[in-house]
Amino acid sequence: MRRRMLGKTGFEVSELGVGTWGLSGEGYGAVAREEVPRVVKRALMMGISLFDTTPSYAGGAIEEILGECIGPQHSAHVVIRYGTDTSGSLPIKNFHPKFLLNQMTQSRKRLGKEAKLIGLLHHPTLATAQGSAASEALEKARNEGLLDAWGVSTSSAEVALAAI
Repeated sequence: MRRRMLGKTGFEVSELGVGTWGLSGEGYGAVAREEVPRVVKRALMMGISLFDTTPSYAGGAIEEILGECIGPQHSAHVVIRYGTDTSGSLPIKNFHPKFLLNQMTQSRKRLGKEAKLIGLLHHPTLATAQGSAASEALEKARNEGLLDAWGVSTSSAEVALAAI
């Protein structure tokens, strides 16, 4: 599996990654629970070292499975997109520092201390990217060891430039 540097993180990761939305059963239909670790373990055996998830997938169950499969023996990196609040009847964006810190703390617990976590604000607005509260929360989490690196996930060049 070819590898490359992931941005300015200093992390070398596989060029291919595994997105876990489909594994959650929320995207393309039901997935048998016992199949999820099989897919993750097979990806690791093939040299894939980059996984993408969010705490909202299967109520955090995907993070737990990734944590169990990765463990201390693998040098995998998990990209986690934060800021989606699924506690109500409809998901909403929530970039309040307290909410983000809670999501990051829970992710770290589910994934374990060994996992290398890259936290991303998931589609923040321009105002959120320009403001400092959410970014400060991510930097604080990095300084406290909840994250190894952080950034934003956006399809907007304007938001990406504001975040930089």
